[in-house]
Order: sequence, then C-alpha cells, then structure tokens
Amino acid sequence: MKRQALSFQAIKTSAFLERQPEVDEKNFSAPYHAGGSFMDFFYSLSNLGSSKNLCALRDTLVQTHQQKKPIILGLNEQAIETGMSPFFIHLMEQRLISSLAMTAQAMLQDVEIALCGHTCSLQEHREQSDNEVRLTTEAGALIHGAINQDDASELGLAQRVGQALLNSEASHLDHSLLAVATRYHIPLTVHPAVGADSFMLHPEAKGDALGSCSFEDFRRLAALLAQSSNGVVINLASSVILPRIFSHALDAARNLGHDVSDLHLLMIDTTKTASVKNMRHCFETCSGQATYLPGPSEVLLPLLFASVLEALNDAFDEC
Repeated sequence: MKRQALSFQAIKTSAFLERQPEVDEKNFSAPYHAGGSFMDFFYSLSNLGSSKNLCALRDTLVQTHQQKKPIILGLNEQAIETGMSPFFIHLMEQRLISSLAMTAQAMLQDVEIALCGHTCSLQEHREQSDNEVRLTTEAGALIHGAINQDDASELGLAQRVGQALLNSEASHLDHSLLAVATRYHIPLTVHPAVGADSFMLHPEAKGDALGSCSFEDFRRLAALLAQSSNGVVINLASSVILPRIFSHALDAARNLGHDVSDLHLLMIDTTKTASVKNMRHCFETCSGQATYLPGPSEVLLPLLFASVLEALNDAFDEC
C-alpha cells in the first residue's frame, strides 16, 4: 500500500505583530574593542541567557553589600585546586563575603597550601605507591592535633584548624583561607563526610573529637543562616555535600522558629544534581530566589565579583 505524504497546504501561520518576541536585537551583544576597560567588556555582553543573569546578580550583590546583609560563600576542593584562594582572600579583606563554608577536602588542601605552598594529589600518590593512599604527615598531624585538643571543646573544626595554622607560623599563611578567616574573625565552617574525606586516614584520627567539632560547625552554619534574610548564599562547584549541608542547616533554623526570607541562592557549577535541585527548592520555599550559572566557577565568579567591585567603586565616586 502506497502511503501519501501529508499536505501542508492548509497549515496556518501568524504575522510578526501577533507573536511575542523571544530574542530581540536590542539585547544583542556589542563588539568589544581592544584597549577598552573591564566595564566596556562587561557591558558588551548580551542581555540574554547567563549574561543577563550575571548583570542581575551583580546588582543583587551590590545591593546586599550596601545594605550590610550577609553574603555566604560555600566551596569545595575544586575551588582550591583551580587556584582561587587569593581571590577569596581578597573578597574577605574587602568584606564582600561575610562568612564561608567549605568541605573537609577543601580544608585539607588549604592546610597543605599553608604548609608547603601547594596541594598534594592523592591520585598521583596512589599511582606512585602501589595503590597505597597516605595522608601527608605534616597536614595530618596539624589537623588532628587541632581536632583532638582537650582545651578547645567549644571551638568548631574550622576555628581549631585555623588557629593551629596561625600558631604554626607556616610559610604560606597568606594563601590559606582558614588562617586568614581566623586572623580577621570572619566566620568559617568546615563540613566533613565521615569515610569520604581522606584526612581521616590518619593514626591520630578520633571519631568522638571529630564528630563534636564538626557538629559545632554545623550548628554555627545554622545560626548564620538563621540571620541571613535578604542575604545571598553562593554554592560554588559543590554538587553533593554542601547543597545538603546548606539545606539541612536552613531547615534547622526555620524549624527553630527563625523567619528566614528573601534569601537569594546562587549556584555555579558545570552539572545539576538532585542535591542541587533540592537545595534550590529549599531556598525558594522561604520566599527566596535561586539562580543557576552553568560553567567553570574559576571563570564565572571572578567575572561576577569584578563587576561588583567596579559598581561599588563607581557608587563611591558619586558620593
């Protein structure tokens, strides 16, 4: 049986004036010319997609900073591996971020940088030692020595390790987030995953001490989120641990009666996971807003905060 092709003679069309515009030329990008300023480049970006979100986020961060509302930064080891520590430290010194939360693997890399100026790859060590993984002696001794202190029962994990770094007078403290945050009294919390973080593979590791100071840091993060209305939370490249930590800490604050509202969540990562989606839902249920920027955090976050610094500088010049 021969099949007849469908005739399109009666298909309906609509005129331009009957349709809502989707992409308008007034939002197109403009050519960037050599010799221009950073803001010339920034304003040359299109007003569509992620570029549009960047502009909106720039305005949100500027307003949040000017109103002295909290800007909380969460990061994992990828942020350290991509060499962003000096950038984060500059944000701390400029008071553009009010507190930080990091994974324990990020803490380990931060300690290694403080002690010797570079991180030590576990995978490379595994390949060079017949698949035997070992924690660096110096980093392990400092971290677990700080955790196991008897006289620091009320200190969280981040404070213990940060103070131990300052006391060590290590050679590269100026590139350590833990050391700088402790020195400037900027709240910083560390959130381990027992059995998943390599720093626990150490003869001095004590579960009771680690659990106690880790739980203290989680309670401190919950306290920060309890006071974060009209603030911003930035989750940087963490697709599992920190989204769950932030979500549960916010749930705890709200469960205890704290009215957390108008909290803006910014997620920068290359992938979306179920934990990230749940985190977004958690923040949106408290009349908040969530923005996802897909892409490399080591490019997008410096670009975003450079525009924030320029905007704040312009506002200062106008005063």
